[in-house]
Amino acid sequence: MIELYYDTEQPLNSDTNKIARRILANSEEERAAMLVVLDEFFVLQDDGWHNARCDAEIAKYKGQIEQASKAGKASAAKRSNKNKSTEQREFNDRSTTVDVPLNQPEPEPITNTPIPPAKTPGVEERFERFWQTYPRKVGKDAAKRAFEKRKPDERLLAAMLAAVALQSQTDEWRKEGGQFIPHPATWLNQGRWQDEVAGPEVTNAACNWRSNPIFAGAI
Repeated sequence: MIELYYDTEQPLNSDTNKIARRILANSEEERAAMLVVLDEFFVLQDDGWHNARCDAEIAKYKGQIEQASKAGKASAAKRSNKNKSTEQREFNDRSTTVDVPLNQPEPEPITNTPIPPAKTPGVEERFERFWQTYPRKVGKDAAKRAFEKRKPDERLLAAMLAAVALQSQTDEWRKEGGQFIPHPATWLNQGRWQDEVAGPEVTNAACNWRSNPIFAGAI
């Protein structure tokens, strides 16, 4: 009966026949012993047969369970709040601090030294094509500066090379070993590729300059 009391955590049923079936008291002798024990150690109340010691132990047990549950909930809430506080601190740290790499070189001091303008991509290569074509190769540095000042694209370079081809066939450029050919820097600075070339001496050149391998692909 004590085991049944603790298993159900409640008073024994007021119906003694039900108690007898639960504790397997089948014989008349066992039923008589059950009634003696109930009368001596239990008290019949509205909700069943009570045992003071069992009621106290069950109440103590339930109190411990409730206390442990409250402690667990409090601990979980504390951990949750701690995690939230940690996440907030980490967020604040990330949002207000900047990681500075160690052992980085000091930045170069700012000076007033002018920075040379960047060369247009392709200008140097185009100049070399012009230089290889122009018949009078003097003052290359001056010619290069003049060429870079013009910054010719492929279309303008083609016009320059075509003009060089035509002008190379004129008497003025061909006489006395080409000493009257303008310096390339002068030719570039003065825009001499725009000169009008006329005369019978350039007729064939005007017709055939495109077939010259020097100018192949220029236009």
